[in-house]
Amino acid sequence: MNPKEIEATVRQLFKMAEHPGTTEHEAALALEKAQAILFKYNLDMASVTTEATPEITGIGKVELVEHKGFTWKRSVLNTIARANLCSVVGQPGYNKAHLFGKRANVQVVLQMYYWITEQLEQMSERSLRAYKREGGREHGRSYKASWHMGANETIRDRLAKPLEEFSNGTGYALVLANKTQLESAVHRVFPRLKTTHRRVSMGAGYGNGRQDGHSVNFSRPSALSNGARMLGAG
Repeated sequence: MNPKEIEATVRQLFKMAEHPGTTEHEAALALEKAQAILFKYNLDMASVTTEATPEITGIGKVELVEHKGFTWKRSVLNTIARANLCSVVGQPGYNKAHLFGKRANVQVVLQMYYWITEQLEQMSERSLRAYKREGGREHGRSYKASWHMGANETIRDRLAKPLEEFSNGTGYALVLANKTQLESAVHRVFPRLKTTHRRVSMGAGYGNGRQDGHSVNFSRPSALSNGARMLGAG
């Protein structure tokens, strides 16, 4: 399969997982199969230089600019990227996020990211309105920040199993090699990168966000075209 075929296959499996007639167990299996296909593609494309160390080639970079909701959107992007063998570097002062990874992986990440963040924006607004109707007094911005943190953690949980199984099985060497290549690619662009952690308190919205995160769909029928897409390699 080429990257476009991978993206189309993964999208179809996501649609299957989110179909109203699909059981929870069937949905979980479809999601795991979607990521398994992407991971197998990475294995097939890796050049094996020794029995234990695949050589990862074709790491590219995409730049995204988000003027609204940059902090929580970067967190969501990071969650999706990590689950799909990619890496993210944020530049909060410029409202930019840089997504590193192989072309097929990046395409899947972008497809998921734009659709998921679109849903989260709408869901957080509905949740805040319901909270206020029930007499909630927490400031709207604080409520939504903690809501997004909760929703993102649930999304992370939902995406974790396929990568964990792949990393502990046939993909162990590839995941390590991919991590090394990603770090090298990031270092070439950001040689003085410093890691920072932003703490968000678990306010009133956190629990609602955790619950609502289970209702987030991972794909929609049409391809997404937002963002500045500048893949340097494939």
